[in-house]
Amino acid sequence: MDDDALTFLQQHDFNMDFQQSRTEPMRKIANWHGARYEFLDAGLQKKWKLVREQIDGLAGQYVAKLVPRSTGQGMLTAHLLGYERHNQPAHAVAEVQELNRTATKLYEDYNQFDRYARRRLGL
Repeated sequence: MDDDALTFLQQHDFNMDFQQSRTEPMRKIANWHGARYEFLDAGLQKKWKLVREQIDGLAGQYVAKLVPRSTGQGMLTAHLLGYERHNQPAHAVAEVQELNRTATKLYEDYNQFDRYARRRLGL
């Protein structure tokens, strides 16, 4: 995962609209399959599997909860269209909060995995 993807996970507030391209790293990783994307080291693979499940979950939330914003080309929003940003129904506010929690947890867990992998591989 590159620095831009990590910065987005750490800093973005899904209460704000953003460029669709910012979701691409998670969607790309969610489409990885096969031995090419697995670790031979059982300890690394076990920890990677947990992070990978979070990536897949966030990519699924992107599909389920984000919609194109009609006011900007290539922009996505987590808000329900037809409601003002600051007057969203309670369930929409909860979905934005869940996206923020999920992204923050993934950022933290990915960094823990990265540190573990570097130690394990002697990097």
